[in-house]
Amino acid sequence: EREREREMLAGTPLSRLNKDQELMIAKWSDILRPCFGQARLDLGTRLVRRKMKEQLATAFCEATSFMVSLITVYESRSFNHSWITTTVMILNATNEEAAKSEFSQELEPLIQSWNDLVRYCDRCYPNWFGGISEMIKRIERAMSS
Repeated sequence: EREREREMLAGTPLSRLNKDQELMIAKWSDILRPCFGQARLDLGTRLVRRKMKEQLATAFCEATSFMVSLITVYESRSFNHSWITTTVMILNATNEEAAKSEFSQELEPLIQSWNDLVRYCDRCYPNWFGGISEMIKRIERAMSS
């Protein structure tokens, strides 16, 4: 049922959705947003410990792709600027870890999700990358003190 709903909505701009569809997107966003961080930590742990299964890698990629589409296609209001830019950094780190693992091929779709989010940030948040750079510098200064 949910897969059919996702396929039905694919590529539909938020402005052309009816109220039920908007509510469904809001609910999906509310579910995925808090779960992503924990799922990413779990994936990272499994990659390091080499206790990953192909199905888990595939499911993580599919869930990430769906979450990114909620942000980039439907412009869900459940995801704020800070959360999105942090997710770009998380996906970048995940892609680097995945490239070194035996699951690099299964996790390759994460690169497309990362690219889609970067393009979205470029379009919606001028100088977003400069903000990330400043945040990293502040963290490095705090850690060296």
